[in-house]
Amino acid sequence: MQTDAPFWDWLVFDGIDEVEVEAVTAAFGTVEAVARGRATGAGCPDCGLFSDRVHDCYQYRLKDLPIAEQGLPTGCSLGASHSSGCDSQLFGQKYAALMTLYFDAAAVLFQVYPSCNGRWEDRLWLNVPGPVYGAETDNCATGRLEAPRHIHYGGQYFTEYVYRQPRTPDEVREVLSAIEADPMDGYAWDGDQRWTPELVREWWRDRERILEYLRDQVHEWERYDRWIPNQRAVEGALDFAAYIAGGTDSGSLETDLQIYLYWLQERRSPTPADRLPEL
Repeated sequence: MQTDAPFWDWLVFDGIDEVEVEAVTAAFGTVEAVARGRATGAGCPDCGLFSDRVHDCYQYRLKDLPIAEQGLPTGCSLGASHSSGCDSQLFGQKYAALMTLYFDAAAVLFQVYPSCNGRWEDRLWLNVPGPVYGAETDNCATGRLEAPRHIHYGGQYFTEYVYRQPRTPDEVREVLSAIEADPMDGYAWDGDQRWTPELVREWWRDRERILEYLRDQVHEWERYDRWIPNQRAVEGALDFAAYIAGGTDSGSLETDLQIYLYWLQERRSPTPADRLPEL
């Protein structure tokens, strides 16, 4: 599969001189192309005001494009150049029908492994709602070495759980590495068939219990960091707590769960124009 940027620039953006492809990756039969505009500034299409500053940035994922017999999940990062005196809508608002907010990680994982051995009844209560969860994994502390932004340890035996669901092909690759590193084969990715809107809302209502648990276990994370190099267990616990509170560069768990609720109810990804269900 070709992954050179000029080829995909020609194939996808032929005739659009203002855009260039920066990087291309291929995984699980999917090509992900990262492109950006060449211009250093732009005028508002409605009011004409020119700006070379980006005051805010929004990331969206475009609907998959079937190109060259491969899926092409195309994402765009949208910049807001000015915020007052103009009623202009962002590109993402004007073209919301083209965009999708949910990445179907389960479809990718089932493509790689059609079955999973982790049991829903054995899942750790700390697992964030979503397709992937840890259930009676080993406690040899390999998960964070493979997927430090997604996996942490907890429960009575400090087994592994998923605290941030994978949302891109690269993130699926990291979580898959954690799954394959578990000698107990205790992970599962059939959560879409198990979670219900009621269970998701119940989990979210109980989030204070999780925050309290994370605070109380700081000494254990410090022990892990001394025990195994590169664990960054304290960092992971703080990241999980900030994710719940909505204060990370990866967004907020509340919004991600609202998107997941929509996915469970409608069995399709919401677009930026869709109203997300309340938690």
